[in-house]
Amino acid sequence: MSTLVYLALAIVIGRIVGAAGGARPPFAVPAYMLAAVIGAVSLSLPLGDQGPHLGTVAVVPAVAGAVAGALLLRVTLAHLVSREG
Repeated sequence: MSTLVYLALAIVIGRIVGAAGGARPPFAVPAYMLAAVIGAVSLSLPLGDQGPHLGTVAVVPAVAGAVAGALLLRVTLAHLVSREG
């Protein structure tokens, strides 16, 4: 059950971050989704008792980690693309 929560969260956050304005490198949305999964798991597992739960996943740390991971990758990719061109 927790895997499905993490994947659904990553899909939603990855698409939202990918839909934000600006130039988008190829395969950026799947990369944002992967970064969102990594961020969500990395932050929510140590803080598992904090906030409301959906299944066995603490929702608030998972969302915060997913957003942070996807945005960090977006900033990194934007910086790399701007240096390349």
